[in-house]
Amino acid sequence: MLQFRVSTLAALTAAFCMLCWAVPASGSPPIPLPPNPDTSYAAGDVCPFPLRVTPEVNKSLLHILRSGDWIVTGKLIQRVTNLR
Repeated sequence: MLQFRVSTLAALTAAFCMLCWAVPASGSPPIPLPPNPDTSYAAGDVCPFPLRVTPEVNKSLLHILRSGDWIVTGKLIQRVTNLR
């Protein structure tokens, strides 16, 4: 029973030390992305007919991690209209 308590105490102490010395995974603060402009595509560029893409809601945030990876979070809603 004493050996169980000692090994449990050692494991808890090791886990606590690892948590205290861990470096938080962070990068730059989130950057709000600028609104997307209205964009038009000619027939054949994206699909067989001409399109217009209009942003409706843009609450996107760009997160740049220490590794250089980019993650985009938030809400982006765009309306796609067939121009034919």
